[in-house]
Amino acid sequence: MYTAGNRYGRLVLQEKTEKRQSGNVVWMCLCDCGKITFVSTGHLGSGHTRSCGCLTKETRHKHGLSKTRIHCVWLQMKFRCKSEEPRKKHIYKDRGISVCKEWFNFIAFYDWAIANGYNDNLTIDRIDNNKGYSPNNCRWIRKGLQTRNLRRNIYITYDGREMLLAEAAEIAGVKYNIAYQRYKKGREIDVVFKT
Repeated sequence: MYTAGNRYGRLVLQEKTEKRQSGNVVWMCLCDCGKITFVSTGHLGSGHTRSCGCLTKETRHKHGLSKTRIHCVWLQMKFRCKSEEPRKKHIYKDRGISVCKEWFNFIAFYDWAIANGYNDNLTIDRIDNNKGYSPNNCRWIRKGLQTRNLRRNIYITYDGREMLLAEAAEIAGVKYNIAYQRYKKGREIDVVFKT
């Protein structure tokens, strides 16, 4: 997985060292700025370290919002899309989920967020789960509602309208796990929700 010549942010792997950090191999890396730095595979794969430190210096803004929740949301959004960590990579990067160029600038993201109802009790949600983060595809919603936009959700037609299997089970008064098992066995909808 990690081989000389691979790029992680501004870092290009040069050679594996004998050093270990928290059980991870440490690589000698060449940064785009020309400096040599040593980084563990754990930090490379998670996206935690993407340069020798020059990137942080360049992107430090004097907006005074770097310790706010909205700034953390912005950072996490970008890291999710660029992460090489196997748990995240297949969900975001491998599916082509990315952040639009406009939102690489924190102030542009911040301005959009404030204009679109951001508050600290809401979370960013992609309207179409197969598209990336952009002004046209994002909204702010309560965390509980975000779970309704997962790829693993099952949508059915019940009582004349499309809804989640979990939502229909709640309406019908049937435990979700029972409805789910019946649905997976290919039972008719009226049997799935039979009490």
